[in-house]
Amino acid sequence: RAITALPCHSENYAAVLASKIEEMKKEGIEISCVLTDSESDFTKTRKILANKFKDIVFGPCLAHSLDLLAEDIGKLDFISTPISKAKRIVDMVKNHDLLRAELKEMNGNLLSPEETRFMTQFIMVQRVIKCKSLLRQTMVSDRADIYYNQLQKTCQKEKFKMCKHDVLSDQLWDELEYVALILEPLMLFLIDNDGSLSLSDGSELGHVYYNFYKLDQYYLSAQTIRPPHRTELSKNLNERWTFGHMEIHSVGFFLHPSYRRRRFKQDKNSDVMADFYSILDRWVIAMVTRNP
Repeated sequence: RAITALPCHSENYAAVLASKIEEMKKEGIEISCVLTDSESDFTKTRKILANKFKDIVFGPCLAHSLDLLAEDIGKLDFISTPISKAKRIVDMVKNHDLLRAELKEMNGNLLSPEETRFMTQFIMVQRVIKCKSLLRQTMVSDRADIYYNQLQKTCQKEKFKMCKHDVLSDQLWDELEYVALILEPLMLFLIDNDGSLSLSDGSELGHVYYNFYKLDQYYLSAQTIRPPHRTELSKNLNERWTFGHMEIHSVGFFLHPSYRRRRFKQDKNSDVMADFYSILDRWVIAMVTRNP
């Protein structure tokens, strides 16, 4: 049922989901966790449902939160500005036959963000960096001169000159290398967590918890990232973690054998233990209620 079309969102969402949960329970289906969209309307919905079903964990979709994290970081000025320049160059080369033909003859190939499905900006930047020398040759080629002379509008000529200046200058490439340095661990983080977002295997939730911690430590300590940028990156990461985090992630981290072997001393982590006992208390109370 399309509950997003209902008025009074939170209460209606909760009513529809509660009805479905009750229906599934009557059929003997055990439910341990329910994930919702990460939209703000569902925040109150989850609270309503958590009060009604003490034995079920309700949380936002972490995959959605990770997508939002990538978007947040992509909007930072020191990321978005170089990416905008790169996209302007990609669009110019790919959308004009002479420039595209020149690059293709040298076996160069660019990717527009819409042509990829995952972390598109990072993939585009990677390809632009890979084609650096070919792009420089393309922008000073005879075909580029012919293309420029064919342009009728002043704004088109100015755009070409701007792209040519960026390609031939070292500043753009330094900026793009810096962007790639920042986005690469985020890309690996998203790929690594792509198979860890399902609740079918509770141990993987601990993996998600640890990966967030590891990425945050990287952004805070990487000497190749400027100090103010480290702070901004960590801030964005922790805001999304706070928004998408569920107590069950801490439970997965606490019980995960790999991290216990690494002596993370989860039992000394007050946040982890608070989440663990909160889940335990709710489940015990629910079990006692069902079996007095």
